[in-house]
Amino acid sequence: MEKKLFVILLVGVFTVAGLSSWGFAAPAKEAPKTIKVGSSCSLTGPFGSGGAMCKAGYEIAIEHINAKGGVFVKEFNKKIPLELILLDDESNFTLTVSRMEALYTTHDVVAYLGGFSSPMHAAQAPIAEKNKVPLFMVASYLYSIHQKGYKYNFSPFPKSPDCAKAVFDILDSIPAAQRPKKVAIFMEKAPVGMELGDMWKEQAVKRGYGEPLYRDRTEAS
Repeated sequence: MEKKLFVILLVGVFTVAGLSSWGFAAPAKEAPKTIKVGSSCSLTGPFGSGGAMCKAGYEIAIEHINAKGGVFVKEFNKKIPLELILLDDESNFTLTVSRMEALYTTHDVVAYLGGFSSPMHAAQAPIAEKNKVPLFMVASYLYSIHQKGYKYNFSPFPKSPDCAKAVFDILDSIPAAQRPKKVAIFMEKAPVGMELGDMWKEQAVKRGYGEPLYRDRTEAS
């Protein structure tokens, strides 16, 4: 699991590396000492455990990139190390917005690395778009974010439609005599829960499981 997480996050940071020169509109007299990338990440609060995994992945990836000299920036014809600016948003939607703004205005980051969970990314995405700073989402499968026409949001990982399909692909792989005939859906009252719940319901009907047992959505913790 840790190795897989590292690979996923490393790919995200390499993508940042490819875009890092966006932060330099014209050659300067001196190259910056570092290229700053920032993350508003949940290190405490309900999403703290997931945020800790993101933090570890980012730190490992940047360590490996910097061990090779950093990222080559054409404007300066040299490699420049990456610097990670990590701010704890405490799993708070309002705080993550202010942390994203601080990364842009105070720390002058050239790219955002995503935090943890779909709800946090939903709050972060409009800020990245407003500031015209690329945001790389590594721990979110909320599909609706990517239906808003944003140009600065990137995520190469599976989203809700893929997850909904995968669940029923697994069910369909069970021998017919042992396969469940009905399904029940429980979800939290949060954007990704409601989105995925509706997609599960659609898949259940489409795959011949009939109208699923559907429970009222509960408030997200």
